[in-house]
Amino acid sequence: MNILWVEDNPNNKKEFWFGERIVSIVTDFTKAEETIKNSLNKYDLAVLDIDLSNSDKEKVEERSQKNGLTPDEFLQKGGMTLFLTLLESGFPREQIIFVTGNSDINNLSKFVDKIESSEDQQEIKNATKNVLLCLSEEQIAQLKQKNDKQARIKYLRSLVEDNTTYGIFKKSCKDICIEAPKAISKSNDNDARRVLNEWLEGHEKNDYLVLRRGIIEGCNFLKKLIQDDENNIRFSDFVKRTKNSPVISIYPDDLLNYLDIIENFLPVRQPTVLNDIYRLFLRTLTHEWDNSINPQDTTENYGGDIHTFAWLSKMTRNWLSHAKLLEELNSELIAFIFTVNMRAMFKLPAEQLDYERFLLKCISKSPIPINNSNLNKRIEDFESKVDGILFNLPEPFTDENNPKINLKYFGEKINYIYRNNTGKQKEHDYHSFLFQYFWVNQKKTIINLTGDSDGFLPTLARHIYIRTFQ
Repeated sequence: MNILWVEDNPNNKKEFWFGERIVSIVTDFTKAEETIKNSLNKYDLAVLDIDLSNSDKEKVEERSQKNGLTPDEFLQKGGMTLFLTLLESGFPREQIIFVTGNSDINNLSKFVDKIESSEDQQEIKNATKNVLLCLSEEQIAQLKQKNDKQARIKYLRSLVEDNTTYGIFKKSCKDICIEAPKAISKSNDNDARRVLNEWLEGHEKNDYLVLRRGIIEGCNFLKKLIQDDENNIRFSDFVKRTKNSPVISIYPDDLLNYLDIIENFLPVRQPTVLNDIYRLFLRTLTHEWDNSINPQDTTENYGGDIHTFAWLSKMTRNWLSHAKLLEELNSELIAFIFTVNMRAMFKLPAEQLDYERFLLKCISKSPIPINNSNLNKRIEDFESKVDGILFNLPEPFTDENNPKINLKYFGEKINYIYRNNTGKQKEHDYHSFLFQYFWVNQKKTIINLTGDSDGFLPTLARHIYIRTFQ
């Protein structure tokens, strides 16, 4: 995940605050505002300081005067302006946080926070004692009249006065009934780092954000690949031919435009209903694999893996065009199809790429070594299961030259099952069919999948192993 950190005095503490995460530091208010307006798609999270007084004051002088402020006064609240700019640009509030010395709150508020959030009874008891030390006799008497914990906490909150820049802003938000941004006080760096890390980890567990970032980085990588050398395009080799001429022409600009669309498809704000956006995305991703594209003869030229990836893309495209049996769609399937689709369309190195590491985390965050002692047997088991499903289907509705009894390949069989169930209630796990198709097609070269190398194929196999055989 990519983090935008706006801090006018970072003091070489990036590693302290963020560890090994990918962070871009911007130390000037004006540059930060330009970044937000022009390059926001590069970032998933924003961490802001409030007081940006060390920024270039000359660049904000005219703007400050228009608002009746000196440049220093304007920049002391610069982080708030950037927060509102982020919101205006469509960046989600929950993906923004302040880490600042301008959110320090008084001791009473800290003790109330402990009482409200802690599950440790001793910690609650100690915080309660400290709260009583902060109150007058009259306030203690008022507190005792409250009947339950929530009423007591509400009363204590009413006693807290926070006159910091953040406190004033938070009160203004409350007055107009909007949620204030989250803030972490740097009064204790170690405590603040712990809270920030928890906040970051919460977003890193969000598969939608991880998927979106992997797709964006993937499209950027592939665009550069094409611009560096047009021969890195493989997709044109799949075009059907008549009289030794391709039925359509595929130009580099066509694929650059395609990648631009894919890159910008998923919004930074996670939709409430993911299935709808995933359906449209997957249709757009696989749309190119129409009737003018035939990957049938790819094995001899490129190997069984590319043949498999190409057919996975084309089959997904056909299934989405005829029914909704692949739904509910999820980040796991989207990551899988995106990854293999790009491996089919472009000539990529054998090793795993950085953007693929992002995407494979959506399938399995902790891939396990493959137990190949009975792997072929397990593959044969789900081949037999598909044969059983096929056997119990009614007689073929397809043309007489292709009866189901003559279906030879696993891909033909699962495609037939899908088409036969179009318009009917969903009975089978079609996601699993696609994952299983990968293993069946690679069965003759299974040794390529079971090694412990960091190559793409064995890494992909380790990530989808549990999902396939569960």
